Amino acid sequence: MIRFILLFIGMLGCVDDLDPPSRIDRNRVLGARVEVVGNEERASPLSNEEVVVRWLVVDPAGVEPLAWAFRACFAAEVRIGAPPCEGTPFAATEVLAPAIAEPRFQFRLPVTPTGNSIDVLVEGVICANGAPTLPADAEAARCEGEQAQGNLVRVTFIVNAEEGNRHPAFAGWSLSVGAEPWEEATPGPLEPCAATLLPQVAWQPEILISATIPADNREPTQNDEVESFELGHFVTAGVLNRPRTLLGQTDLQTTLTWEPPEPVGPAQQTQRVRAFFVLRDGRGGTAWMERSLCLLGGSGP
Repeated sequence: MIRFILLFIGMLGCVDDLDPPSRIDRNRVLGARVEVVGNEERASPLSNEEVVVRWLVVDPAGVEPLAWAFRACFAAEVRIGAPPCEGTPFAATEVLAPAIAEPRFQFRLPVTPTGNSIDVLVEGVICANGAPTLPADAEAARCEGEQAQGNLVRVTFIVNAEEGNRHPAFAGWSLSVGAEPWEEATPGPLEPCAATLLPQVAWQPEILISATIPADNREPTQNDEVESFELGHFVTAGVLNRPRTLLGQTDLQTTLTWEPPEPVGPAQQTQRVRAFFVLRDGRGGTAWMERSLCLLGGSGP
């Protein structure tokens, strides 16, 4: 039986539910990745191994100082929704002073009977420009500070899974925006468009973003089939026609439609737009990547 990694993310405080899910217009957590320490590409940990849970946190402003608090426990069985802890947490950590850093939680998994699979829950709060408080009831978590923004996060994963798995990768993927190749971003996250090598994209009402996937990019499963993928995609300006794409076992290409923000000001005015892609294999594996471009003649949301 295949067991999936489950990720639950909630905003602390008020959120405008009408915001397009593909647009990053506030501090957001887009994904979590569970890695085995010393074998980071393996997504299927065993009991008594050391793991690290990494979080992809993005912000329309670029990079914001982050603080966090996490705990790990065995997950209680539930029929629907996010599970609570069953028993006392066996690991916890907190970083109370905001800093420019990736949220990470490293801990050793408890010893469990050989061959017995069990679900582990990691829950916590990630704060931008604020200090976290994580009480026994995670729903009451908060971030202290006038400019604080908070994300309540939960991720469950299986230990001693019946089927081993490695994280997917974007190696060999080909991205294009319009008719131009879209290579990996080289400048820093806060660097403006001026004097960069980012793609220069002229404003149009609709711009196509395409991804081509290598045929050998997927792992085989227990049933002698290959993985299917779910690809999440997000932008810091404009709107994509959908927030995620399901890629079946034989799908080797997908195309998105991006509606950039309406142009404001002179045609030569540029705006840097960042895009994030989160790849999940439905078996506990996750990967992500970022791209940037310079939009000519566009500004605003």
